[in-house]
Amino acid sequence: ARERLADRVISGQLESYGLPATYKIASVGPTRQVLTDVVIGDPARPDLTVERAEIELVATLGVPTVGKVVLIRPRLYGSYKAGHFSLGSIDKLLSGGGGGGIPDLNLVLDDGRARIATDYGALGIKAAGNGNLRNGFAGILAAVAPALETGSCKAERTTLFGTIRTSAGEPRFAGPLRIASLTCAGPGLVVRDAGM
Repeated sequence: ARERLADRVISGQLESYGLPATYKIASVGPTRQVLTDVVIGDPARPDLTVERAEIELVATLGVPTVGKVVLIRPRLYGSYKAGHFSLGSIDKLLSGGGGGGIPDLNLVLDDGRARIATDYGALGIKAAGNGNLRNGFAGILAAVAPALETGSCKAERTTLFGTIRTSAGEPRFAGPLRIASLTCAGPGLVVRDAGM
């Protein structure tokens, strides 16, 4: 009965966000729920998959609130095309859910990865960290683009690695950007092993 109730609550919450999703309920307790095999979006081409999601609830006067979310091996798929960034069905959450901006949520991100298809080339991202997303999240972020191309310029083996932190609703990144080679045919520019 508790599992059926949790399923109604979870599916109702997903419906209210307009998110098509499938998942399995691994366990349901009074303060902790565990979902596995979470798929957001079209199962054939998902926007997000999560191997395991643990949701910890905090009792309050009235309806319990989410205290912490643990995401284990989430995989996010997005695009940046014609100047527009999209995470598919997850855009609904970012544009309207909860007033926009960075959510006030404690998150543990374990082996998070993303693939972003762009007009310039594919970008792979890996991230891990924990803390309140709005104020106090700390983690690492690494990104790699084997080849990026725009106009007459081409960058090869571009990497970004560093720390990411949030404070007062603002994310901050610190770390080097490295480019193995950058060539621009028009101005005749050639740069090798650049770092910033």
